Amino acid sequence: MDRLKRFQVSSAQNETLNWAFGIYLLVVILGFVDNWLGRPAESAESLVQVFASAQNERIMLIVEQLLTGCGELLMLEIFRRCLYRENQYFVHLAAVVLMVLMALGMIIHCLPNGTTIDENGLHETAWSFFQTRFYTYNHYAMLLVKLFLGIALALRYGGRIRLYGLSLFIVPLFMMLCSFAYFYAYTEIGGLTMDDINTLNSFLSIVNLILMPLPVVLLRLSMSTDS
Repeated sequence: MDRLKRFQVSSAQNETLNWAFGIYLLVVILGFVDNWLGRPAESAESLVQVFASAQNERIMLIVEQLLTGCGELLMLEIFRRCLYRENQYFVHLAAVVLMVLMALGMIIHCLPNGTTIDENGLHETAWSFFQTRFYTYNHYAMLLVKLFLGIALALRYGGRIRLYGLSLFIVPLFMMLCSFAYFYAYTEIGGLTMDDINTLNSFLSIVNLILMPLPVVLLRLSMSTDS
């Protein structure tokens, strides 16, 4: 039996997907460029100067996270409707749980933590402590849900839907391996200079920045107006 390779969506849903994906990709590209621009030189264009200085503010980071998070959630909502239409109860439930965890993580992270710094040092509030713990537990919960959802999609579907399912757990695993490789090189491998460590860190950062939007790209490609 041929497995479904791509979900069919309506023209209105396809247009919504295009807008959500376009905004997500634009914010990711701007963040990638700013990450490697650093502080602009005096000769840099004023637009770049304004953007780079604004990026250092927490408000811009919150806006970035809200735009990328809402864009991905919007695409996941249409994907969830496709799963519901296919009567895939547990896969659909996993998608719902993933969306809830993503929304909670985004909301909690964007709220001010109230932490202050004075001459006596850093003063962490109870809310800030909760934010840190919640982010950690929420991250691991999302990894488990993505593992289940990814395996289920890879087993039940083919084509681009399967690729999206595989990316849900392969990409986070590879990013974790990159972090472990840097930690191992920094702590265990002797003879490396700081220039070598910085070069490795820059390379792994580029790899992570490229891999991070890959599941969202495959999520968009898994839905089309064509059957």
